[in-house]
Amino acid sequence: MFARISTKRLAKAIRSSIRPGRLYPIAHRPFSNLIDTNNLLEAFGKEFEFERDNYEAVAEKADFLRTKGFEFHETNDGTNMILSKQFEDKTMEICFKSRLPGFESEGYDLSDEEDDLNEASYTDFTVYISKDNKGIIYECTCLNTEVSITQVLFSNDIKSFKNIPTYHKEEEVYLGPDFVSLPESIQKHMSNFLINSGIDQETVAFVEVMSLDKEQRLYMKWLTDLERFVKSPKII
Repeated sequence: MFARISTKRLAKAIRSSIRPGRLYPIAHRPFSNLIDTNNLLEAFGKEFEFERDNYEAVAEKADFLRTKGFEFHETNDGTNMILSKQFEDKTMEICFKSRLPGFESEGYDLSDEEDDLNEASYTDFTVYISKDNKGIIYECTCLNTEVSITQVLFSNDIKSFKNIPTYHKEEEVYLGPDFVSLPESIQKHMSNFLINSGIDQETVAFVEVMSLDKEQRLYMKWLTDLERFVKSPKII
């Protein structure tokens, strides 16, 4: 999927998949014969093989972590990732998630859907710079290592802030104004503070690459889990 995701075939598939009323007939036959298990397993196997053959692990990961002094945290099944390190008397955490690659139309006219598809190219991440559980929170997005700060918050309880669901944050805490609405002098110096804290191009590039890498690894695991389940004797 990921090696082919930028092709016009996927764009067409997306368009066709949302057409209403598209139903497939189900034959009246025993349930055991309803699922073509062999074809399904073959499809899983081919897709996994394709992804595995085209997967390249992030070769620079170890070097980046060593030179930048970050620790990298993730779980096998989760989409969340964290980069953390100590600097001066503060703690920095960069939190981000897996994401799909961007779409390339290759001459195919995506019309009104083009902007929505291109949103997948952006990587959102949050930077926590704290001391004694208090600190500054940067909400950011990046594209090709160029960072845009959307909001800057301050919290007296970082741990509690992290536990607030995203859709409840605006109700429970003051999120501050949109970053671009701040005076230019504040924007400039807040941006410099973020850069001087260690959010440079190399770090942002790592976040972007790892978000894609994680998505592909999760997809391959998803294929494997489904294949194992379908192979279960109770299913077959």
